[in-house]
Amino acid sequence: MRIADISIKQPVFITMVITLIVVLGVVSYTRLGVDLMPDITLPIIAVTTVYPGVGPEEVEQQVTKPIEDVVSSINGLDKLSSTSSEGVSVIIAQFKLEKDAQLASNEVRDKISTIRSTLPRDILEPLIDKFDPSSAPIASYGIVSRGGRLSISDLRTLVADEIKPLVERVDGVGTVNVIGGLEREIQVRVDNDKLSLFNLSMAQVGLAIRSENLNLPAGRVTQQNFDFLIRTRAEFQKVEEINGIIVASPGGNPIYLRDIATVNDSFKTRKTIARINGVENVTLVVLKRSGTNTVKVADGVKTAMVRIARSYPDLDIKLSTDESVFIKESRDDVLKSLIEGAILAGLVVLLSFGDLRNTLITIAGLPVCIIGTYAVMGALGFTINVITLLALSLSIGLLIDDAIVVRENIFRHMEKLGKHPMQAASEGTAEVGLAVMATTFTLVSVFLPVAFATGIAGKFFKQFGITIAAAVLISLFEAFTFAPMLSAYFFKEARENGRQSLSGRLTHLVTRTYDSLGRGYRPILKWAISHRKSVITITLAIFGISGYLFTLIGIGGTPRGHRPEFNLNVQVAAGSSLESTEKTVRLIETILREQPEVKELLTPDLDKWLK
Repeated sequence: MRIADISIKQPVFITMVITLIVVLGVVSYTRLGVDLMPDITLPIIAVTTVYPGVGPEEVEQQVTKPIEDVVSSINGLDKLSSTSSEGVSVIIAQFKLEKDAQLASNEVRDKISTIRSTLPRDILEPLIDKFDPSSAPIASYGIVSRGGRLSISDLRTLVADEIKPLVERVDGVGTVNVIGGLEREIQVRVDNDKLSLFNLSMAQVGLAIRSENLNLPAGRVTQQNFDFLIRTRAEFQKVEEINGIIVASPGGNPIYLRDIATVNDSFKTRKTIARINGVENVTLVVLKRSGTNTVKVADGVKTAMVRIARSYPDLDIKLSTDESVFIKESRDDVLKSLIEGAILAGLVVLLSFGDLRNTLITIAGLPVCIIGTYAVMGALGFTINVITLLALSLSIGLLIDDAIVVRENIFRHMEKLGKHPMQAASEGTAEVGLAVMATTFTLVSVFLPVAFATGIAGKFFKQFGITIAAAVLISLFEAFTFAPMLSAYFFKEARENGRQSLSGRLTHLVTRTYDSLGRGYRPILKWAISHRKSVITITLAIFGISGYLFTLIGIGGTPRGHRPEFNLNVQVAAGSSLESTEKTVRLIETILREQPEVKELLTPDLDKWLK
């Protein structure tokens, strides 16, 4: 085989090629993202439109239905659902899995823009989001004031205005949400009787407030050699300024806002409460950008929070949840299994060959194949996740199959035919070359189609199929290049291996062991040949039992994890207030805290439990 002959005659050249593969793999490994699952984006688009102060029926007729009509005409739409509630319209457009999520999002946005002018003017701009599983929260922090020096409202303001922007600057962070606390709100409570007395409407009051609270450009001023942009800043700074707004001037007599309304510096209606171990706090929830390294982003956030804790000594900042811990543990477990598999594969080769030198040369190509696969993963934008590591673990035994066949045949040419190592390497590789290629391409034909499977499973296992296919193809290249070269220059001729050497004694022991196994297997084989009906009956019985046991196996999308945490969702009666919901949740918290196994108890958001 010509490629093997080149490797044997040009050992430096092939060594440099293998070194290049290893270097590319190492560099790619350092740059690969680390995540729990492959980064996939399903073509599911959510359109959220806020129409403040409007009932569900009006939202349905004026907002939801017009948007549904235009979105339903998009090609590739599989399912369309909507929910209209007080002041909010939510439309979920689910496209066929073959459609690109970004393209679907752009088409939805374009369709909505064509009817934007026909929608009510008071609605907020429709928010269009893609469903992205990888943009789930990666960490959350509970923040409390030491010694109660700050009120819960001041704490919320501090976290939202100062700490949140610092966390958002961390590379890879997508969104930072603040949960809990009290948000400041200037409330204008209009007296309906006085409004009627002065013959005014709510629209006039709102228009007067908006027209006085302005920040507008006021043109340009040129002085000497410089141009200055001028802005008119007339935003309210104090409650007294709002009280002094002139709502109307009938007959030249001004009617001030304080004459018909009361202005209070208060807080928004509270809908969320966050607690850690029963202590109320303000929770900071961090979400990463799609396609970024979860572990790297989480580590960056932790570093930033350490600096923030030093800058704000009056705050007690505690890490509540950290998804990167579970991801690291999962990655380390699979890497451990991968290393254990490589060691066991080497032991099997040693027990099969009975020659230590032959074993070391055989498994020398295993790291090359694995590290080289990292280069392919990096080029294709894959991440180190459970699926790709599973593929590498599964391929451990497959990666040295080609090398075992090649080296065993080379070893046979040396041991039984007495050929020189270089001649044995060349002729032995050429003799089994076709068989080795057939084996490798059979594996590729089995696993590569998995990467092109349709459906959600196909998206998850795309990286699985390509990773295994790339690994076995690299192992084929290694078996035809690196293996013959090592065999030619590091194998010893058969006459140099005496029975008294350690390798010779090990070979003799392995040979005797396999001969004993053969003698024990021969009677079983004779019985099977002479009792064909019994063998077929036993085989069918095993097949039938296996089929029955298959019906008892559960079916699910992903394996059940064993994480040391669980979520408890509580649904209260419809229409329940925040106060009554909090009483129920506090009761549950009390019961859970009494359990000795419970270490941390996080109540992040009561709003999602209000029905």
